[in-house]
Amino acid sequence: MALHLACRRLDAVAVDALLACGIEASRERNPLFWIAQTTVTGRRECALRVDRVLNAFGRGLKALLCAKSKADGSTVLHAVVAANNVPKSVRVELAAALVRRGASPRALDGHKKSPVRIAARSGCGELVAAVLQAFAASSEASDDAGDVLVDAAVGGCVGAVLD
Repeated sequence: MALHLACRRLDAVAVDALLACGIEASRERNPLFWIAQTTVTGRRECALRVDRVLNAFGRGLKALLCAKSKADGSTVLHAVVAANNVPKSVRVELAAALVRRGASPRALDGHKKSPVRIAARSGCGELVAAVLQAFAASSEASDDAGDVLVDAAVGGCVGAVLD
């Protein structure tokens, strides 16, 4: 539980210390889901802290980013884009950082919705644009990236697709 709370606070020092003490991050009790409920409210502070927290997980990061919740099949990226209680600017920073590190905007949850479609349905064009830009710059972007663009357009964020 301490690792989960450290993730929620985006406290890289605490995450490092806990992992160094042998506390393991498991896919079943994924601490990264708590990032979506962060108590950090400033965009700059979030941008400075989220990469340090993600770095702390080392090689295990990709598995945690791809892990799906047993409850609804969502990934950490799904949780971040849907976290309406977190300031929009913070969600933008979190989502972009997760995609840069390997979270897939194409992953489908239990309702067959991608994170891009959820972000687009929320009407947050800035969030959609941030995910699309991070995805375009990632190694995962390829010729089949059209699905991600379709999700954004279907969700009502055509402007984010055209930018």
